[in-house]
This record gives sequence, structure tokens and C-alpha cells, in this order.
Amino acid sequence: MYVHFEARRVQCSCGCHRTERLPWVSQRSRLTNLMIANIQSLLRLRVSTNDAAAHCRLGWDTVKACDKVRLKHLFQKVGFTGVKHLAIDEFAVHKGHRYAAVVMDLDTGRILWVGKGKSRRDVEPFFELLRQHHASGQIQSVSCGMNAA
Repeated sequence: MYVHFEARRVQCSCGCHRTERLPWVSQRSRLTNLMIANIQSLLRLRVSTNDAAAHCRLGWDTVKACDKVRLKHLFQKVGFTGVKHLAIDEFAVHKGHRYAAVVMDLDTGRILWVGKGKSRRDVEPFFELLRQHHASGQIQSVSCGMNAA
């Protein structure tokens, strides 16, 4: 279903132009907020991205963009309260020597950070994030794999 509507564009007394904001459509979005919520609820029910795209008659990229917004909202804020023991490991992303590093809390099993690469330089942003949250003083131990870095 396509909805065509007109949005008023007004000129302010200072000379700038503004388009009216509509509460049911996010700014610069081609989907209504209700449609985005519908896509996200399908993905929450563990419907695959391909199936959700076919059900909503949208492209896979559009559905994946809605999923990324949901995941960013859910996992953007990481709490470091009570974290004492860390584990750092790397895993292969694709065959052909492409790796990612993961940092987790050993006591709870919660994943705290994931980054591309497995070198020391690739893991440094996590420790910078730890310093920004003033949590580096509470870390008692760090367990690592057999990586030389």
C-alpha cells in the first residue's frame, strides 16, 4: 500500500524554509512509524529477514535497516557495573583470515563488546570505552586466548 500526501512547506520570517513534521512518519523516512514497528515485531518473533521482507513486500535492505535501528536501540548502552573478570577471544568471521574480537563478563556471560580484527590495536577501543565509563579500576582479571597480541 502506498500513501501519497502533501506536506506543507512554509517560509519563516527570517527567510528559512521548513517542512511540517508529521508525527506518524520519522524524518527522512519512506516508511510510517507503524510499518517500522510491524517489521521490528516480526523480527522480534524470530522471523527471518527474507521472510519479513516478503511478507511486507519490501526489499531485504529496507527490512535490515529497520532491524539495525532496533538492535542499536537495544544494545547501544553497555553497563559496566559489577564487571570484575573479563574474557577476550577472537573468532573467524569468514573463511580467509577475517576475524572479530569479543569481550565478555566471565561472571555473567554477558557480551560487553565486539570489534573487527584480532590485533591489540583492534581491541584498544574497548579499553578506551572502559576508561570513559570509569570502570577500569574495578577489573581484577582478564583472560585471553593464545593470540600473541
